[in-house]
Amino acid sequence: MYSVGIDVSKGKSTVCILAPLGEVIRSPYEITHTEPDLKELVKRVRSYGGKNDIRVVMEATGSYSLPVLHYLLDQGLFVCQVNPLAMKKYRSDINFRGVKTDRIDALSIAQYGIDKWQQLCEFQRADQTYEAMRLLSRQYLAYQRPHVLLTQNLDHVVDLVMPGIKDEFDGYDPATGIDRLSDFLEEFWHYGCITSLGPKKFEDRFRRWAKKKGYRSRADKPSRIYQIASEGIPSLACDQITKQMVQHTIEALRGLNHVLYEILAQIRELAEHRPEYQAVRAMSGVGEVMAPLLVAEVGDPRRYHSGKALVACVGIDVPPYESGQFKAKERRITRKGSKQLRKLGYLAVQGLDKIKPTKDTAVYDKLMKKRAEGKPYKLAIVAAMNKFYRIYYARAMEAYEAIGQ
Repeated sequence: MYSVGIDVSKGKSTVCILAPLGEVIRSPYEITHTEPDLKELVKRVRSYGGKNDIRVVMEATGSYSLPVLHYLLDQGLFVCQVNPLAMKKYRSDINFRGVKTDRIDALSIAQYGIDKWQQLCEFQRADQTYEAMRLLSRQYLAYQRPHVLLTQNLDHVVDLVMPGIKDEFDGYDPATGIDRLSDFLEEFWHYGCITSLGPKKFEDRFRRWAKKKGYRSRADKPSRIYQIASEGIPSLACDQITKQMVQHTIEALRGLNHVLYEILAQIRELAEHRPEYQAVRAMSGVGEVMAPLLVAEVGDPRRYHSGKALVACVGIDVPPYESGQFKAKERRITRKGSKQLRKLGYLAVQGLDKIKPTKDTAVYDKLMKKRAEGKPYKLAIVAAMNKFYRIYYARAMEAYEAIGQ
């Protein structure tokens, strides 16, 4: 039994090798994430025995650990990735003074491998399609943060130059990539541009613009907009500086809109070839945007042994707590799971609360039942999310069973 503990950091790692009873075979030393150093590490590790005798243990540190992880897996070594929270708790038990260095961390990880030898699980690579979708999904969700800020900034600018016009146009649609409000502001960037044309010329110009963009509008749309423009009071003058400010705001938001649309299209293209996609897309509350993101974040449903395991991965399970005669009745969710899946589940349930479906109502009924019982809104949402992911798992597995996988 030889445990190889690797403390991974950016560009380099600290390695320590232990035998049973804490015998240090190789004291902690540094390697870089280059092929010569990793090749030498593999050679050294293999000198101690076969795959069943050696287990490499490392923390799941995201992109930093991927080069080392993939290289060691390609060489046929047993590699176990440990949850950082589990390692942190273990480290605090054996190092109560709280001393933290790369050498001590590598030694602790190697000792973890010895102590938990029988419980270590070999890392299983995910399907390349699921891995690609997950990476794209994380990019999409990361870009949504600046997208919210740019959207709020555009709203602020619109309130300065065209107060009240937002109610007449839809904003960005992630499923189609269309942003009617931005397109309108690009053509008519200030109320002064509208009123200076007069009602007849504005109506003609508006209809030419709508035809060019492929938009359909009501017959009274131009007159309504002209009336709003006539009654509105802009805070900024209709000059070149204001025009440039509006155009820069639109360009920044439009660029990010295009990136989000392209990423979502890539995820959807990959997700459509997965067996569970159509089943997930048919669920109430799951639309063109939600479906590919859910498939990407959940990944291969076959890696979960049950719907309960998926719920635990999301982090919305409520573990029991009892001791002797005491049994807790009110417990909080663990929140030890994927925050991305919690966000998507929350949005899906909120969507159901708005559309109030008449078909496939199991999740909506769960939400209404909890609210009728007088439960707090968030508790009702979590209960409905729990139901949602259990149904997700069941339908995804049915899709795989239908094709014999």
